[in-house]
Amino acid sequence: MLILPKIAIKDGASLHQFDGAVATPADIAAQFVKAGFSWLYIQSQDASIDEECIHTLRQIIDAVDVPVIFEGAFKNLTQVDQVFAEGISRVVLNNIALSDHNFIQDSCAHYPDQIAMHLHSDGGKVDSGVAQFDLGKIGTNIHDYGAYAIFYSYAQKQSNAMALDIDDVIQFSKTCSAPLFFANDVDKIEDLLSIATLANDHNIAGILIGESFYNGAIDAAHALQIGAGLSLYQQKSNDN
Repeated sequence: MLILPKIAIKDGASLHQFDGAVATPADIAAQFVKAGFSWLYIQSQDASIDEECIHTLRQIIDAVDVPVIFEGAFKNLTQVDQVFAEGISRVVLNNIALSDHNFIQDSCAHYPDQIAMHLHSDGGKVDSGVAQFDLGKIGTNIHDYGAYAIFYSYAQKQSNAMALDIDDVIQFSKTCSAPLFFANDVDKIEDLLSIATLANDHNIAGILIGESFYNGAIDAAHALQIGAGLSLYQQKSNDN
């Protein structure tokens, strides 16, 4: 199972920092690579793919020698072309792209096996800002468009905001014909282990982890051990 460390960026800066220190997104990317991660996930929270965002991506790519996945508010193929021209390895479209299904199909056609979707669900619905879509139906359609994977996150219940809804993940995985990456942040190693035990049987290809790496709730080395193989992590835990 692939463990993807997330660097969330906005206005050229990282939204999270290690130990309260101020570091650039490129410096944080280099720290994750030094820790042993073979892929990085950059998520832009800017409203558009502007020059500042492109500049930040360029700095990250120059700082590391691993493939980089980038998620942003893409609205047209020209923006996708621009990001790939900078050296990004994979592009992830978010809910906004659902406003134009032809755009999704064209992106997948131009970049086979390099386009994924991040579906943010609230109550089984996915909101593009223009229209709402049924999560189960769109999960099947996305793979038909040619996307290589789906990143999935859901709105957590207010009464139990930190709880990981494993059943929700399993139910959605059953509707997906594309490999699924779990994109809700997990805040303890036990949740990561739970997902890892389900991965092979439920089409879960990996997990995206953000804030839990920065605040120390999950150790990078332990996460990598789980990603490499659950038995390896269990053996090392037994040895301690």
